[in-house]
Amino acid sequence: MVVFGVLFAFCECPPPPLPPAGGGKKGECPSCVWEGGRGVAPGPPLAYRAGMEFDDQLRRYFGTDDFAQITPSALDAGVERMLVDFGLEKDRARRFGLWTLLHMLGRAPELDVAFKDAADRDAARDFMDLIDRASPED
Repeated sequence: MVVFGVLFAFCECPPPPLPPAGGGKKGECPSCVWEGGRGVAPGPPLAYRAGMEFDDQLRRYFGTDDFAQITPSALDAGVERMLVDFGLEKDRARRFGLWTLLHMLGRAPELDVAFKDAADRDAARDFMDLIDRASPED
């Protein structure tokens, strides 16, 4: 799955013999949770998988889904709205999604300010490492 251009892989463990009753039960591997017919690793990025789409966020905050068409003033205004929404958002997964886009735009709050939970800060560091590895060398 791709969220803001970053791939978050589903766990490849085999399904349990019978679907777990009530969902959210452990799959066969110790690191995944059985959801919707497949094992997924827990944490903010994957919990976010059904939420925001990149194009939708561009339209919401910048008025277009074509990043090349965003003017500097529209970028500043959109980032300001994103920061307000980020500050008001209570859902961890949505906060993480907003933070990733803000990070890609170079405007994300520092991790210790953005995330109270250490697991969220670790996920954000992992995201930054993935982005750094994916970026071409200068």
